[in-house]
Amino acid sequence: MSLIRRVRPAAGRQTLVVMLLAMGGVFLTQLPAHACTCVQQTFSDQTAAADVVFTGVVDSVSAPSGGTITYAVTADRVFKGRLGGEAVAVTSPAQPAACGLGELPADRPYVFLVSRSGTSYTAESCGGSAPVSADVGERVGRLLGEGEPVEPPAPPQSATYTKVEGAEPTSLARLAAPGAALVIVGLLGLMVVRRLGRR
Repeated sequence: MSLIRRVRPAAGRQTLVVMLLAMGGVFLTQLPAHACTCVQQTFSDQTAAADVVFTGVVDSVSAPSGGTITYAVTADRVFKGRLGGEAVAVTSPAQPAACGLGELPADRPYVFLVSRSGTSYTAESCGGSAPVSADVGERVGRLLGEGEPVEPPAPPQSATYTKVEGAEPTSLARLAAPGAALVIVGLLGLMVVRRLGRR
């Protein structure tokens, strides 16, 4: 009897441990593998950290490639930094869990707070990019002023003429020579016709 009494508590503990492990496994599998966690920042901190702050409309969104997604944006106003033109490609992580911007519907204005590396612009959900609203517009204006309209691309330069080395312009005498020769031939022909007519 004493043996049975000793075994039962051990078996009970094993069952309890197995149940706890199973419950823990279910709980852990329900957690996302990666979650975006943003450091608490004010909008003022976010604008200070951004290289470029501008507003624009998303024209199209590329398919995810290499863990990133690209938004084709037509920029209309710059509040901080410089843009190369009104057509801007903004890249972001493809997954919102990786701090990506997620779905940005087209034909809606957004304010973008981006990092710049050469001609590349990147944005994350922790950076402060958001749809334009009265509140966002007021905050941007208060911190960065009215901004400047994005300059359209410069028109192509007018044609330039390059002188070929060693080439000299044709003189007036050379240009007029063929015409003068024709006039002389014509006069001679007229004189011959008159003489033949007198006979």
